[in-house]
Amino acid sequence: MELAYVLARPYWQNNLALEGTEALKNYGFQKLGFPRIVSLIPPDNAVSIHIAEKIGMHFERELDQWGQHFRLYAIEQPVASKA
Repeated sequence: MELAYVLARPYWQNNLALEGTEALKNYGFQKLGFPRIVSLIPPDNAVSIHIAEKIGMHFERELDQWGQHFRLYAIEQPVASKA
């Protein structure tokens, strides 16, 4: 599952992207049961890279897709601990 977003400029710098991506990540794991979530981010989009890292995603590799160059960030479903 890929997590992606587009936010209109008037809404930048209001933490909406961070809050929204965190909520989507949690929904994907907790409600939909996805084992892994990825984001394809252009290497020059430092803000989106920062947001991906803030929600726990890590850089995996660079790739070319649809005639564009991306950095692939990913996060795995946390393993439930047995208490």
